[in-house]
Amino acid sequence: QIHGPALEFLNEFMFVEFFETCGPYYVRSVRKVSKLDTTFNYSSESKQASRNFSRGIAATATLPVFGGYNSRSHNWAENSLSNTLTIEIKAFGFSTKMVQNQHIGLVATDFEQYHDVLDTAFQLMQVPDSGVIASIELAPWTHNWQFQLAGNM
Repeated sequence: QIHGPALEFLNEFMFVEFFETCGPYYVRSVRKVSKLDTTFNYSSESKQASRNFSRGIAATATLPVFGGYNSRSHNWAENSLSNTLTIEIKAFGFSTKMVQNQHIGLVATDFEQYHDVLDTAFQLMQVPDSGVIASIELAPWTHNWQFQLAGNM
């Protein structure tokens, strides 16, 4: 929104002063990104057991978004390979204010805690000030309808 002295310049048809103050472009949009990277590490001596375990992980990785996770319905989670499981989580672009104020953690040592982390990460991604700026779209002021309206164009 154009306001203050910039609007006064346009209302008085002082376009040179407007462009000297505001420049030739304005920020039309900002794209932000947040992401959560997870690595599951485990040890296995059997290729088949390893395949089954990794399929079980992949099959439940998106369940929190579609209605929750029930570890009892997944007997693979009780597999002996789960004893060697370590979960490494890296988060980028999350709102640190919300994490610090509400004592939210993104740490998991088992699948139930991991799904809690996914739910928390999903909520953190919806916070307006979260995200790392990935791109900015600039546009000339002459393409802005508010500029055209204020300048009677």
